[in-house]
Amino acid sequence: MRKFFTAFILGSLWMLTSIAAQAQGVSGTVKDANGEALIGVSVTVKGTFIGTTTDVNGRFSLKPDFGRGNVVLLFSYVGYKTQELEVSSGQSNIELTLEESTLMADEVIVSASRVEERVLETPVTVESIGIKQLETQPSSEIFSSLGRFKGVDVNQSSFLITVLSTRGFNSAKSERIIQIADGIDYQSPSLNLYAGNIGGIPELDIESVDIIYGANSALYGANAFNGVVVTNSKDPFKYPGLTVSLRGGERSLLDGQLRFAAKIGNRFAVKILASYITANDFIGEDDTPRSQLIVTNNNPFGDGRNWDAIHRHGELSLAANINAGTVIGLNPMGQPITLGSLGFSGTLYTRFF
Repeated sequence: MRKFFTAFILGSLWMLTSIAAQAQGVSGTVKDANGEALIGVSVTVKGTFIGTTTDVNGRFSLKPDFGRGNVVLLFSYVGYKTQELEVSSGQSNIELTLEESTLMADEVIVSASRVEERVLETPVTVESIGIKQLETQPSSEIFSSLGRFKGVDVNQSSFLITVLSTRGFNSAKSERIIQIADGIDYQSPSLNLYAGNIGGIPELDIESVDIIYGANSALYGANAFNGVVVTNSKDPFKYPGLTVSLRGGERSLLDGQLRFAAKIGNRFAVKILASYITANDFIGEDDTPRSQLIVTNNNPFGDGRNWDAIHRHGELSLAANINAGTVIGLNPMGQPITLGSLGFSGTLYTRFF
């Protein structure tokens, strides 16, 4: 009985010693490179939920479980590198210095919805058109191809100028639609209109075109009452290299474009664009009468109802005739001055184009 009691006491003492060893606390101080205390540093035991934070003096204290040996403490703080430190039971007065780290953030995307969204998830109607879709329909001006898509009206007001409209408000000068190239409004400040894509991104550098219809584009301002046309250029990081395009056609059309993009390292790239386009525009040849009123008969076809001051080109010549024997004055001797037969005449030249 006495042996059993002695064994029981020894076992109890061993258990108490083990429990005391497992509950041994660890404490210390966390500072920066200048020796100043860091407040709010997260201190956790790796692989467990045991943790704490440093106080105003940069000190911490916690009681990890040392039942399986030494433990590893994780020290983490915003703007500093996360560090690990292996500690043993009963270790105190730990002094740790955290190293500063550079915060590498991802690129920031600013959109009208204030959050990045996929086209299928946007609350508004967006028509996203790739450059391959636009190139399937040949045209002198790339925006002419947009007329094939729903809700878009195209007004070819000139050989090289295409005016876009949505919601049925089609005119030669659409004021209620905004055209943006890489976030920049390229409306002509003097004319207050968009000359197609002449002032936008060259065709070689267009990656896609997004069309936002009607009042869905209200976030772009009051001028976007009928919609917004957003042209996106190619990223030089994704599309490096040299591209040259040259084409010609009727009306002396000549269109030359050049694009050069190069990636210099992982954070810098350069892109050079150049374009030149010229053509002879169409001249009106419509002689159809526009009024029932009888006006001056100056139509080359003999129709006196079609006086068109816009398309009328010509010259006006004077005519005069002086009969022989006409007295035009006296000479210094007081004798009359007479002229012989003198005359000149011209023909009214009128031509319709």
